[in-house]
Amino acid sequence: MDYCSKIIKKLYASAEGRDKGRSFIAKTAVRERVEKVALCLKNRAGVRALLACTLAKTANPKLDIRKPYTDIAGETKGDAYSGRLYDERYIQRLLEKPYYLPIKSTTAFLTPGFRTKNIALTPDTELEGRPADMYKALLMLFEDIQTRRVAAKTVLAETLRLLVIERDHRKESIQGLVRDIQRSQRTLFRLSPNTWPVRALRGFPYSLLPRRTVLPPTNRGSAYYLSTSITLPTNRRVPLETSKLP
Repeated sequence: MDYCSKIIKKLYASAEGRDKGRSFIAKTAVRERVEKVALCLKNRAGVRALLACTLAKTANPKLDIRKPYTDIAGETKGDAYSGRLYDERYIQRLLEKPYYLPIKSTTAFLTPGFRTKNIALTPDTELEGRPADMYKALLMLFEDIQTRRVAAKTVLAETLRLLVIERDHRKESIQGLVRDIQRSQRTLFRLSPNTWPVRALRGFPYSLLPRRTVLPPTNRGSAYYLSTSITLPTNRRVPLETSKLP
């Protein structure tokens, strides 16, 4: 296993085993910036860029994290690097087993915010894309790391921690929805032909419904649909008088 893969494996294990309420970052402003990037659901390119750049800086502290392009104009210090290389070679693996982290499925460095750039990403750089505050937080994190306000390794660990929490939250939500669906199915298919929703189906005034209304295809599905009550376009509820049912 190469050095970068070992870094990811070690920090991931640390993030996964940490209490959900315990951040790796003590400074509130820095912690909030990491959260703004890592948990931005509107644009997932930022968190991939953050993971790739902090990994590069952690693996080689001599690099300038603000220079994730190898062809920066006027570059003479030799501290630039290929953010896309780290992204595609290492961060891509976080989508796979055993990580399954909720990140963008393709590299961040081909998105409008990062492609065709050949400058250092300083806080005054204008990156194309939205939300603007997420990109601003990302650039400020690069500056925080390069000025040694916080270590790249710490930011990388915190980002992984937040992604682990988000992954587990999504998994729990899906499992909850599946349980609800299964519970509803068990309730629905316990209905017998003699229960009132099924009997109501026989005397339902279909002619009052809009022409394109589609009812569930099965009797039990239709019964469940009716049992939740139906509102007509005129806001009149259909009276389901069970006493008059055949």
